[in-house]
Amino acid sequence: IFLSLLTSVSLADSDKVEKMLSGFVSVDRASGTIVKSWKEDNKYWSYVLTAHHVIAKKIKSSSIEGDFFEFSDRGEISYSQRIFGKVVWHNTKYDVAILKYETWKLFPTAEVIPPKQSKDFGLFDKVFSVGLPNLEKIYCTEGLISTLNAKGNQGVLGFFGHSSCSHFGNSGGPIYNEYGQQIGVNLRISAYDPNTRRATGKTVISHIAYAVPLSRVFELLGPELVEEYFDI
Repeated sequence: IFLSLLTSVSLADSDKVEKMLSGFVSVDRASGTIVKSWKEDNKYWSYVLTAHHVIAKKIKSSSIEGDFFEFSDRGEISYSQRIFGKVVWHNTKYDVAILKYETWKLFPTAEVIPPKQSKDFGLFDKVFSVGLPNLEKIYCTEGLISTLNAKGNQGVLGFFGHSSCSHFGNSGGPIYNEYGQQIGVNLRISAYDPNTRRATGKTVISHIAYAVPLSRVFELLGPELVEEYFDI
């Protein structure tokens, strides 16, 4: 997996490609990214960014499944451990959430695009998605940004569309620019029903996917919470 991703990403060094995988986690059989990891009072903690609809039915629970991984040099999962966390922030309108987990060590984080640069993307920009549908295997796909200021499930503008092929279970996972920086959170594919995680009965078009940009997440949080939740 690591090698196939490396051949398609135009990055100067392979460490950034590896980081696309090492910040990745599975959240309740969907996807997410570690955006901050730290040690406090001899305990290790991590914040994970994901989609709200992934954990909507467990919003008040302190037992949201999180599968944390270690990867081999080839990008294959060499070790995984399931732990349980809770929601510390969420926004239903833009379908995003942040979870907190107590981990057993410090974890690498996704390389998140800085807030001041988070709007610097446009049509035909190359992007990459990482997801783990149904805990089967990691899927790394490539595409282009295809539309801007698209509507979300609630008819709200502010999302972007892309052709990086997505699968059921990619929800909450990262979408990266060609420099290895996370610029958004994958939310849905065409004809996707977030309540049932199934197609709505129409043909599913997996290469028409939608994401919320991190610029919107930063605006929703405000500077103080961005500093709290992200390792930027």
